[in-house]
Amino acid sequence: MEADLAAIMLNDFGIEVTVTPYPWNGVPYILQGLFDSPFVNARMGEIPIEMQNASFSYQSSSLPYSRIGEGTEILINSVTYEVIREEKDGLLSNSGGMSTAILRIKG
Repeated sequence: MEADLAAIMLNDFGIEVTVTPYPWNGVPYILQGLFDSPFVNARMGEIPIEMQNASFSYQSSSLPYSRIGEGTEILINSVTYEVIREEKDGLLSNSGGMSTAILRIKG
């Protein structure tokens, strides 16, 4: 059931991105997934806090390698992001499990 929902979300809302494996000597490949970059605007007492947390979720079984490593570059909408960690959902990758790469803008 969860795998079916993930496939529907990817088909309806997914975008294609270019992934360049770390240490950048790997062959770039195209990966389809869901990009999210919410903007958070909050206050801690008198101090305003603003941040943007980007992530890219994808079907684990669609990777040509076993995982996306820290330092891997992902080009999304002409912006290069760097993976700071990967989070797996705990399902077996061949059963449609999803993974999420937590990103920061490369710069």
